[in-house]
Amino acid sequence: MELVSVNKNDNHETCSKCNEMGLDRDEDICANQKKLELETRVNDLTAVKSQLETRVNNLTAEKSQLETRVNHLTAEKSQLETRVNNLTAEKSQLETRVNHLTAEKSQLETRVNDLTAEKSQLQSNFSSSSQNKLQLETRFKVLTAEKSQLQSNFNSLSQKKLDLDTRVNDLTAEKSQLQRNFNSLSQKKMELETRVNDLTAEKSQLQRNFNSLSQKKMELETRVKVLTAEKSQLQSNFNSLSQKNLDLDTRVKDLTAEKIPSRAGLVVVIF
Repeated sequence: MELVSVNKNDNHETCSKCNEMGLDRDEDICANQKKLELETRVNDLTAVKSQLETRVNNLTAEKSQLETRVNHLTAEKSQLETRVNNLTAEKSQLETRVNHLTAEKSQLETRVNDLTAEKSQLQSNFSSSSQNKLQLETRFKVLTAEKSQLQSNFNSLSQKKLDLDTRVNDLTAEKSQLQRNFNSLSQKKMELETRVNDLTAEKSQLQRNFNSLSQKKMELETRVKVLTAEKSQLQSNFNSLSQKNLDLDTRVKDLTAEKIPSRAGLVVVIF
């Protein structure tokens, strides 16, 4: 439209110039001039048309690109809407999870408070148990000392008993006596095993054993005196019984050695 206006102005100026100059031209010349102007104008319009067609093609291409871009944006919009819906669902799930975790947190805090109270109670019980342990250890040491003393007395009397037993000439009677002593000690061992948790009762039992052995010592001393008087009569049998005496002495020593460690083992089990 701008080009057409320019051409019209040029024609008007050309005609005006012809009139002003007073040139006397024929109508053919004017026609040729108009033809040239028209051709020029056609060429200009053709150029304008080409430019417009190019612009239309460019606009068409841009339109296609824009339509493609719109389609892409529409697809992206759908994806984003789907994503938003998914995120909304995830948000709901997370809110539900947060509520559950909040409830669990409250439960855990309650549990922590309960465990703290239990810890305090256990600490108090531990302190009390430690005090009781110290008292029991003190009692244990006292009873151990008393037991050691009684065991020493018992061992001393046992040694004296063995010394007196070696002086007994009636080895057959001595064998029976030792067997009875062995049975008695075995019975006492069983009784001690059933009373390992009561150290005070064991002390009383050892005291009774001590008294019994003292009585037996006195009896054996009396018997030795009687048997000494009979020694001359048993001298003829001494040679035949000497070997038996040696065998019995060996067994008595073995039994005594077995008895004393066994009792010491029982005391260790008790404590």
